[in-house]
Amino acid sequence: MKNKEIISPFMEGAFSEPILHKIVLSKIDFELSDEIWGEINAGFEHYWDVEVGVGNSIYFAEAYRSILTHLELKGILLPYEQLWAILEAIFDFIEQIPGALIGDDDALITWKKDPFGYGVCFSENYLKTLKSNSTNTDRNTNIVFLSKCLKKESPSFFSSLTELMDEMGIRWSLLESTRDIWVRDFMPIQLSENEFIKYKYAPDYLRGDDEHTTDCKDACKALDINYRETKLIIDGGNIVPCGDYYVMTNKVFTENGKRKNDMQFKQLLEKELGRQVIIIPWHQIGDANDPNTDVYGHSDGFVKWCGGNKVLMSNHRDTDAREADAIRRILESYGFEVTEMLFDVEKPNPDWNWAYINFLQVGNKIIMPSFEIDEDKQALEYVHNAFPDCDVRQIDMRDIAEKGGALHCITWNIKYATVRSDYEEYSGLVFDELKPLAEQGLLRAQFYLAWCYKYGEGVKKDIAKAVEWLMIAAEQGYAPAQNCLGFCYEFGDGVEKDLNKAIEWYTKAAEQGDIRAQSNLILCLDELNGKNKTDY
Repeated sequence: MKNKEIISPFMEGAFSEPILHKIVLSKIDFELSDEIWGEINAGFEHYWDVEVGVGNSIYFAEAYRSILTHLELKGILLPYEQLWAILEAIFDFIEQIPGALIGDDDALITWKKDPFGYGVCFSENYLKTLKSNSTNTDRNTNIVFLSKCLKKESPSFFSSLTELMDEMGIRWSLLESTRDIWVRDFMPIQLSENEFIKYKYAPDYLRGDDEHTTDCKDACKALDINYRETKLIIDGGNIVPCGDYYVMTNKVFTENGKRKNDMQFKQLLEKELGRQVIIIPWHQIGDANDPNTDVYGHSDGFVKWCGGNKVLMSNHRDTDAREADAIRRILESYGFEVTEMLFDVEKPNPDWNWAYINFLQVGNKIIMPSFEIDEDKQALEYVHNAFPDCDVRQIDMRDIAEKGGALHCITWNIKYATVRSDYEEYSGLVFDELKPLAEQGLLRAQFYLAWCYKYGEGVKKDIAKAVEWLMIAAEQGYAPAQNCLGFCYEFGDGVEKDLNKAIEWYTKAAEQGDIRAQSNLILCLDELNGKNKTDY
């Protein structure tokens, strides 16, 4: 029978290895050898003294990951649930201690539970440096940007996606100066409506491949998006907003040349992002040269925030149950309720069913992958249940998923304050207010009116009417309308596709100094030249 000695957290030396050892043994219902306990204690000491240090905050999930890494390095494979129970016993006890000595210092620590009741904090100074403004979330976004490369690489899918977005009333546009289709990875992170952060985009899987590495500065310039820069290496697919947190995999440490769970680096990361970061484990499974191997380590392939404390999680359990357990427990330690997308079908399709979590949400509209497999229906039910107030549609993603990503990867959705044009004079007016101004001959009003017809804002959607008003403004020399008309002709949007006419209108706008048109003109000329070469 185990020793059930009652130990008071107020007794002298309460925070010491022998006492904590007794506490753990009294709380667990499995055998724990002295050797394994010794390594757990060593891992906890390293986390406490090296990774955290005096005067900083400690959290259950971070301690769990750190000690787990220590044990794995020592060749000790302790079941996740056992380490979890051991740490719960330690934290439940020490959070009751009114004070504790760290190492040889005489610093008295005051303990306080974290907001969700799992972690313990002994200094709030660090947390006060984080901003209080809410993270910009998918539900607040109002436009989707795609790479022009997507149209060239996957023209059929591009047409299907843009047609579906038009049907759902989702605004979309194309990004300039991109070198691949994965716009999520290299575009800035939107921290709030008017705040973006541009990071160093240098993922290890593109190392030495300058041809496919995009610097987003030109794309941002074309959109008139201002940003601040950080020297930290970040991959946009590896940052998922979850309420007041960002979720990232531990690959962010290695890509910055840091040891996993380096607390100082994590605090620097949080300071740059203005938000607490939840780190979840990831490790490469399989040969890096195998096209089915995940070499990216993106958190958007694991989790999606559903609002409140709800998180939807992928079927990673089918690939690595132990890692899935760890991810789930870490999210739960921050107070999240996790639903895993697990499929009950006769013939599972692992080549495709990993991608459902990688869907696009813009406001209350969701587009998610489908693959014409048995899991499609169940995946749709998971998303419907997680987002009951959203319009959810599916689109075949085989063409994209076989390249290694899905919808979230190829889209960059933001809350864009200047969705319609560079000018704000008429941006707040509705259709009924714009129409008389447009009829009076005001070019900007005509331009905005075209957008109302295109997206059905305040009037029935009518692409032909949108083109008609664009033409009226364009023929009078209004550069933004000329650029948009060029776009219509380039992609056959409301008119018959005609690259020569697209070039004609792009040229007129470009000659007036319109940056978007100048970039569009170059790409359109490239497309025309390529087409001519093919025809020849």
